[in-house]
Amino acid sequence: MHPPSDPASAAELERLLAHSDWLRRLARALVADPHAADDVVQDAWVAALERKRALRVDLGAWMRGAVRNLALRRRARDADRPAHERRAARSDASDDARTPIERMELQRWLADALLALDEPYRSAVILRHVEGLDPAAIAARQRCSRDAARQRIARGLARLRERLDDHCGGHALAAIALGPLALQRAAPAGQLGIGGWIVGTKSIVAACALLVAGAAAWLWLGAAGPTSPAEPREPTELAAVANAPLDGGAANAAASPSASARDAVLAAESANTAAAAPRNPLVALLRGRVVDPQHAPVAGAKVDVRRPEAGHYSVLDVNLNRTPRVVAGTTTGPDGRFEFELERGIPLDLAVAAVGYCDAHLAGLCAGEELEIVLDRGCRVYGRITRARDGEGVADASVRVFAYGRKDSANRVARTDAEGFYELRFSDLVDPRVEVSSGRYASSDWQRIELDARREARFDLALDDGIAVVGTVRAAGSGAPIAGAVVGEGWTFHRTATTDEHGRYRLEGFAVNGWQELYARAPGFATAQFVQLPAAENGEMRADFELARGHRARGRVVDGRGEPIAGAYVGAVASEYTAQGQDIDWISTRCDEQGRFELDGLDPKLRHCALVSAEGHATKVYDFPAEESAQAELDLGDLPLEAPALIAGRVVDEHGEPIVDASVTLSGANADRGRFRAGASLPEAGDSYVDSRSTRSDATGAFAFGALAGGGYRLSARRTGRPASREQGVTVAVGEIREDVVIAYPRGEELRGRIVDAQGRAVAGIWVSVRIEKRRDGAALPREVGISCESAADGTFVCAGLVAGDYSIDLFAVRASDDPDAPWLSAKYTGIASGAAARDFAIERGVCIRGRVVDASGAALVGYAVAAQPPEGALGLSIVTPMTVTDEHGDFAVAVHPARLWRVEVRGAPQSQAYATIFAAQDGVASGTHDLVLRVP
Repeated sequence: MHPPSDPASAAELERLLAHSDWLRRLARALVADPHAADDVVQDAWVAALERKRALRVDLGAWMRGAVRNLALRRRARDADRPAHERRAARSDASDDARTPIERMELQRWLADALLALDEPYRSAVILRHVEGLDPAAIAARQRCSRDAARQRIARGLARLRERLDDHCGGHALAAIALGPLALQRAAPAGQLGIGGWIVGTKSIVAACALLVAGAAAWLWLGAAGPTSPAEPREPTELAAVANAPLDGGAANAAASPSASARDAVLAAESANTAAAAPRNPLVALLRGRVVDPQHAPVAGAKVDVRRPEAGHYSVLDVNLNRTPRVVAGTTTGPDGRFEFELERGIPLDLAVAAVGYCDAHLAGLCAGEELEIVLDRGCRVYGRITRARDGEGVADASVRVFAYGRKDSANRVARTDAEGFYELRFSDLVDPRVEVSSGRYASSDWQRIELDARREARFDLALDDGIAVVGTVRAAGSGAPIAGAVVGEGWTFHRTATTDEHGRYRLEGFAVNGWQELYARAPGFATAQFVQLPAAENGEMRADFELARGHRARGRVVDGRGEPIAGAYVGAVASEYTAQGQDIDWISTRCDEQGRFELDGLDPKLRHCALVSAEGHATKVYDFPAEESAQAELDLGDLPLEAPALIAGRVVDEHGEPIVDASVTLSGANADRGRFRAGASLPEAGDSYVDSRSTRSDATGAFAFGALAGGGYRLSARRTGRPASREQGVTVAVGEIREDVVIAYPRGEELRGRIVDAQGRAVAGIWVSVRIEKRRDGAALPREVGISCESAADGTFVCAGLVAGDYSIDLFAVRASDDPDAPWLSAKYTGIASGAAARDFAIERGVCIRGRVVDASGAALVGYAVAAQPPEGALGLSIVTPMTVTDEHGDFAVAVHPARLWRVEVRGAPQSQAYATIFAAQDGVASGTHDLVLRVP
């Protein structure tokens, strides 16, 4: 090694010498021998010169840490000197062979051998022996089983051993490469043997990393001349190795003073220069404190972080949504604190559990937030679920509590006992709802929970038997029965039945409460739906399905270097609106060890795109080729995922104050989304499910979108009761970090009021929709689809961020009325000035027209729409046409204004093309009629 001769290096030596006196005093306090103390200080100087980073931080703190570590290691070495001397005597013969040039060459080869391992073995070895993860954590990171993770580690080490044996050919060259890391002792489990030398696996990996760090220092201090102004950043994987302790502990340190100095330096850097290390802009801390209601810390609470796949998107992959993935976990300390280092801009869910408290679930979080989580005994819902026909308890029914209208709400589920009783505790939710489902009986609709002063509610429910849906599932064209097909309620397949070997199925307890469609699917076939439900006779409804053969797509997911990405998520997404309603297809899989995937059962009538996601890479969308409908087998080839980009910023008002809890939407996709379209002018597939993603601003107004591909995007923000902000464009390159985005969200004017009934009492849960009629400055009206909010418990509402002008207000009841025979009616107000004083807006109660819809034989018709039209000349009522849907008995109840005559019409299902068809109608029906029978011919 050549001494530094340039002026900058000389100045750095002067800085080191300036610390010599107090460093000697510190060293003498740690080691008794003054000569040994001088050796320790000299080792620290040499180490500082070898580690360029030490000269860029607080040198005094760095040197103090290095001297302490070197002194402690020297004391440990002296205490076991006889054993060290015996080992040194045995290794003298091989030391002569360790020429510096040969050692450097072989160390370079070792680094290349490690990084040249095939995936997933390379990553598995690095995660295990560099980052120190256990097999369970590696399995979670690589999305494989724990056994598979162990196999990958073992195979990676075996392949590395083979390459080392082939290259070294004996112990001499291995000793040259590994120097003090080679130990002549029996190898513990998990260590590698090279020729006659026993080498720890972590030592091999660390040797590779030390090559990179040592070579950089050697080149800087050697004959190459002055330092380059721009120093390359250490690779993340190898930098982690450089800070890992070497196998062998004090024995290794004693065997080589230079190794001891190097280890001490690394420890000092870890302790003293963490704050000075360059920040990785792609990661941030998610941290917080778990406390009780008195804000005392809760120690020992279990905190798990779950990462939904493609969490920023509105994912319709049912199986994916039901399997959240735990990516990190910890237990709170005595101060109740926890901390995770996680990828920025990725939506995360947090689950917190502690003995004696109700579990807490927080959804839609992002790294960078600081949380205080209060655990208490929670809210309590209890009761009994029974059969409506005889009052007997329903065992094993599912009782689910969730927050209405929040897609990021965590569900809490309990099961009834043998007598139908249940008890469920949950943390505070905004507008909690409960849903009860059973495999045998009809599921309930969403019922609102009213908690008392003790935060408790008794909720009993009687379940109807519902309808038994029977039928067959056959292959279109051949008519062959399909065994193993699944028939379910709605596109989520809420409750299901499976066909037998003859293609027959029976689905018990079907109800129309939210499930006005039946779907069927089978491997290799496209999913089919039954929109217009037939009549039910004697408690049964028949629905036969014909499934068309689905198409198949295959390909491979690779990284920017063309290496396969095992475990990557690939979803084929399609969404199109037709005369019959919305057609959706979402078929997904994960890549195998070689990054290959195959998607089977794609609907041939729809245009698909591939949504591709893998941790640590950009999420991308690729539209399928224009000719996909004509190809039963489609090979997409390689789908590359590059390094992720990040867009981060803040949502603020015109004064720079943060806007908290705003919904921030990012629209757009990767620049190469249309790579398979070859200039075709077809619209993009997948609809808004892949065209946009959303997150929320935190307590400081900050937001972030991670895992972005290079491309052009549009950003906007919105809050309930406020208009959306103006869209702004943002472009990022592959791997680019943008942290300077500011979304301006002016507070504007407000429109305040209170919803009351005819007696002036407050009415909660009324939906308020505000639209501009005229601007006060006379300018053109903005493109605004409307602003909405819900009246609070005291009936008040606030709509903010408005342009000065006059507005119309529409009122709708979104909750079930406390009196089923006197439902709330819609209302409309016009000419309401923004910025005016708050006022009351009255909403009236109506009456119901009740009846039943049947076919010509008298069988109940399920899922048909029933609408009440006002007579001609009464359109000034300013109401939306009242409409409802028949239940499993064909019954309906439609809310109307009192003391009027109505035309009542029977139409097809609301989401189908048949809604435009009037199947039956009756004029002159009086408000409050309860025995109307409408017969469909």
